[in-house]
Amino acid sequence: IFHSVSAFNNAGLSISPNNLQDWHANIPVLLGIASLIVIGGLGFMANTEIYDKVVNRPGRRRTSLHTKLVITTTAVLLASGTAIFVLLEMNNAYGNDPWHLKVVDGLFQSVTPRTAGFGTVNQADLSVISILITIFLMMVGASPGSTGGGIKTTSLAIIVMAIMARVKGSMGVDVFKRTVSYESVIKAVSIFVLATLLI
Repeated sequence: IFHSVSAFNNAGLSISPNNLQDWHANIPVLLGIASLIVIGGLGFMANTEIYDKVVNRPGRRRTSLHTKLVITTTAVLLASGTAIFVLLEMNNAYGNDPWHLKVVDGLFQSVTPRTAGFGTVNQADLSVISILITIFLMMVGASPGSTGGGIKTTSLAIIVMAIMARVKGSMGVDVFKRTVSYESVIKAVSIFVLATLLI
């Protein structure tokens, strides 16, 4: 119960002296905790909208830009983070594990730095590149209105889309066929710059 509350709240506090390293090979426990971290990190607004679409009114309302950004950015961060950690740590921190545990460890390492802080392996055993990626994921954090911190997934998405728009020579930032206001772009960039300076 303690670990499930700690996971959903993205607190990452563990009552085990080795964090979650003792459950390193217990896939249901790790996937359960990772799921709770992700659900807590999506934010209450996105979770409410997802619940509404699935349970109450499927297909009735268009999904908001906020929820689309949150889901897409979270999925991209989880998928790319998992792939990168598995490739980088396959013969390093995850070296003695069978391949399916390496994938679960990579997924867990991709989920947990985004404000939860649980660990299935000793973080000191990670390669320097993996530590830098972990720091980046920690900086991004969770989504707005969630139980997690960071600059937020939506800020990262808007910054990436703004950079892509500038590369294409476009003045406006369009995401999912909707225009993001100039004020929102400035806010996202300001948050990123302030967070970087603070760190």
